[in-house]
Amino acid sequence: MAQYNYIRFLYFNQKKSKRAIASELGIHRDTVTKAIANPEQKYRLSTDRPQLVNGDFKKRINIMVKENSEAPKGQKLTKLRMYELIREEGYSGTYSSFTYQCRKEEEKLHINQQEAYLKLVPISGSLQVDFGEVYSVKKGVPVKQHAFCAKLCSGKGEFVKAYPREQTEFFFDGLSSAFKFFGGIPKKIIFDNLKPAVKTVLKEQDRILQQEFLKIQSFYSFEAEFCGPGKGNEKGLVENLVKYVQNNYFLPRPEFISYEDTNQMLLKKCQHRLRTKKHLGETWEKRLLAEDFLPLTEIYDYARLKDVKVSSYQLVHIDTNRYSVPTEYVGKRLQARLYPFEIRLVYNDKVVAVHDRLFGKNKEILYPYHFLSLLRKKARGYDQAKVIQDWMLSIKLIH
Repeated sequence: MAQYNYIRFLYFNQKKSKRAIASELGIHRDTVTKAIANPEQKYRLSTDRPQLVNGDFKKRINIMVKENSEAPKGQKLTKLRMYELIREEGYSGTYSSFTYQCRKEEEKLHINQQEAYLKLVPISGSLQVDFGEVYSVKKGVPVKQHAFCAKLCSGKGEFVKAYPREQTEFFFDGLSSAFKFFGGIPKKIIFDNLKPAVKTVLKEQDRILQQEFLKIQSFYSFEAEFCGPGKGNEKGLVENLVKYVQNNYFLPRPEFISYEDTNQMLLKKCQHRLRTKKHLGETWEKRLLAEDFLPLTEIYDYARLKDVKVSSYQLVHIDTNRYSVPTEYVGKRLQARLYPFEIRLVYNDKVVAVHDRLFGKNKEILYPYHFLSLLRKKARGYDQAKVIQDWMLSIKLIH
């Protein structure tokens, strides 16, 4: 190091030539050149050290690395496991020698190369949406819910609503509810590859979209953008919102009363943050006024349709639950319109029954007035009729 310092002193300070320095110090001119070009005075390895043990197994290690990189997610081996397997084949090298060869091959194949990102400026009128799992408790038993989360990219405003599932009717209701909350339709919405929206993921940004999603997109006229598979960072704002909701609204787990009660709580939380949170010195509520939205003039009415047949007990079966209809529709086929929290049963374009939607399994709703005509004919069965017993029990519980 002292010699390197002196060489650089003679060259840069005393302005001597490389030949003069080499002659004065009695060293080779290449040494002078290296000292001038290497101000940090670090030892630099110009060629790889020979890895004697890796020699015979070099090709085998390279194959293992390549095959492991092409393995499906969840089936990739750790380097420690790969080392254990190759030891069984007779490899006697150390773990560090093995990983050294692995890293060389990974570098050659561009495996585990860190991805570069562009710093983006948020566009006014753009929204990110996603679902996240949250939990409440009911009588000590966990109740899983799916929180629809929406986050404005520029104004930072948030909207959250809980649903029992992530099916199409809940997804569309979440979008429409968010538009109502924000007071307009974002021109651009960034989605994950949700099943209610994406039928097939193709290469890069190409997608085959669900027909129902194309209808709601056409109705509201927003631009849809989809993240790459496993690229949660492309919608980082809403990913962070999901974590915030999980940690702040559902921990400790609240008591579950109903979805209406839960969503009233979430709405108040969103309204409070809109009024109090600030970005760039302005409240989210004020920034919301400057968003570049499309006007919201009408709400998209969507229900998942299902054909059902009325049983001899005046019941229709929907998603393992049962709902009553008037006696005159026994044996007839009806159309069930499944809204997020309501079911309408229709016969020849006439709504013949409306029920709160049940979630869970083997539950039923029996309305007494649906059975009045039958009870008149079979009066002797009045006291034993399940609909009457359930109805009387409900009255007792209310009082």
